[in-house]
Amino acid sequence: MSTPDDPTTPGPPDPYDSAATPPPGAAPPPPPPPPPPYGSQPGAPPPYGQQPPYGQQPQYGQPQYGQQPYGQGQYGQGQYGQGQYGQGQYGQGQYGQPPYGGGYPVSVGTNGFAIASLICAFLCTPLGLVFGLIAKSQIKQTGQGGDGLATAGIVLSVVFIVLTIIGLASGIATFHASTS
Repeated sequence: MSTPDDPTTPGPPDPYDSAATPPPGAAPPPPPPPPPPYGSQPGAPPPYGQQPPYGQQPQYGQPQYGQQPYGQGQYGQGQYGQGQYGQGQYGQGQYGQPPYGGGYPVSVGTNGFAIASLICAFLCTPLGLVFGLIAKSQIKQTGQGGDGLATAGIVLSVVFIVLTIIGLASGIATFHASTS
């Protein structure tokens, strides 16, 4: 009779024995893993954002695929219930900033027609008036900056046009008075 420790009795095959042949009808063993790509060190960690090849464990200190890094909560929450990226817990911004979706309007720069209106008010008065009116219309639609520049361009253009009309009228009147 044989005992379980008897080396001569065939027992179940050792799954860790590399010299053992698979039983007939079993699937062949998987092929060895492919060599690392050209230029990479064998055993080096994969590039950032890629998971390690199948069958390899991630390097020490890296979270496994699908796991959260240490100290971060789930669903976009940081440690201790705080939001990510310096946001407060209840939607307040950091350092007294207004919360998202409200607060101060965002300016997208100064309207170019407003600048041109102020410049043309001195050089070509009627064009300054036209550019000022166009700038006011665009600023109302887009929320750009430059409302004060457009207003100044319109006011200066109107003042210069009125002064030009008064000057021409008085010059004509003076000319007709001297010729008669």
